[in-house]
Amino acid sequence: MYGEVALTGNAIRFVEGSEAMGRWFEVYAFRLGDQSSKKVGILFTDITEQKKSQEHIEKIASTFKLATDSANVGVWSLNIKTQKIEWSDLHKKMWGYDEHLTNLEYTDWHKLILPEDKERAFKKVEEAKDNGTIYDVDYCIYRANDGALRCIRSVGKFYFNDIGEAETLTGISVDITE
Repeated sequence: MYGEVALTGNAIRFVEGSEAMGRWFEVYAFRLGDQSSKKVGILFTDITEQKKSQEHIEKIASTFKLATDSANVGVWSLNIKTQKIEWSDLHKKMWGYDEHLTNLEYTDWHKLILPEDKERAFKKVEEAKDNGTIYDVDYCIYRANDGALRCIRSVGKFYFNDIGEAETLTGISVDITE
């Protein structure tokens, strides 16, 4: 790789672990000097702690996914500014959406709620935002794929930025039809 940098002048960046040192490095290799130069400079940045943190977060996320999937709990997060919703695969299935769908929005949530339950659900969202309390409401939906009537309990919490503006509403949903 370093020979190619020397010959072409094209810099490269990659992550490499050293088993002997028990460390991880971000490596940046670049040509030193003008185009005729074959000298290569290499910068190593120790990212071991970042790598450990990343592995720890991935382990927690995996455990969380196992727990929520096992308990049949859907997870969701709404970006207040963009109105985009991220739903776990299980949550998408619960609502009758294809699990590979990635462009879900706030309207994809509320358009399925029964008309008689919408006002209560919206009111609970606004109360939670205004009061900084937990969003907690039961409502029924007609699933997107088959129109089946399902009753859902959603619990969530708003997260605010430094100046007090709501950024996300994140929570869980459980099918309580039975």
